[in-house]
Amino acid sequence: MLNIIHSARAYGVFEALPVSLAAAAVYLIVRVILIKTNVIKRKTLISEAAGVLLAGYIAALLMIVWISRWRSWYEFAYNVSHFGELWRDGWHYTNNRRVQRFFTDELLGYERFEVLANVALFVPLGFLLPIFWRKLRWWQVDLICAGTTCVVELIQPLIDGMGDLDDLIANALGGIVGCALAKIVIFAGKYVKNRKKSGQDT
Repeated sequence: MLNIIHSARAYGVFEALPVSLAAAAVYLIVRVILIKTNVIKRKTLISEAAGVLLAGYIAALLMIVWISRWRSWYEFAYNVSHFGELWRDGWHYTNNRRVQRFFTDELLGYERFEVLANVALFVPLGFLLPIFWRKLRWWQVDLICAGTTCVVELIQPLIDGMGDLDDLIANALGGIVGCALAKIVIFAGKYVKNRKKSGQDT
C-alpha cells in the first residue's frame, strides 16, 4: 500500500486530482449551457456522467504524463531544436521486455507494478469512450487508445521524459481491457432492459 502511495505521489497523481475535478466541473457547466440553449442534444444520464468523468480523466492524464514533467518554455524550445538527439537518446530502442517477462520470476517487483500501473492508466479511457459515444465500435476505441499512447510516448523526450515501448504496449492493453469491460456493461444493461420490457409485455 505504501508503495502505491509513493508511486502515486512520484507520478503527480495527487496534484492531478484538483485539476481533474476542475476540468470535470467546467465540462459539466458548458455541457448544461449548450443543452439548455439547444446547441447539442442531451444524452442518457449514464452517457452524460461518462462524459464528465472522461473530461476529468483527460485532464488528469495530461497532468500526469506531460504537465508534471514541464520545466520551462526555454527548455521546451531547446528540446525541440535538438529533437533528433533527444529522440535518439530519449527512446528505449532496446525494449527491456517488462511486458513479455511479466509472468516470469525475472521481473522485479517494482517493474511488475510499473506494468500494472501503465495498464490501469488507460483502462478509464477504453471504458468511458464507448459509454459516452455509443456509436464507436470496439476497434475504433482500441485505435483511439493506441493512438493516444503513441502520442504520449512520442512527445515524452521533448519534456524531459523517455518514450518506452513497454509503456506503449501496456497503455494500449489497458485501453483494450477498458473497452471490453464497457462492452460487457452495455450488453448487460441492454439485456436487463429487454428482460424488463418483455416482462411488462406479458
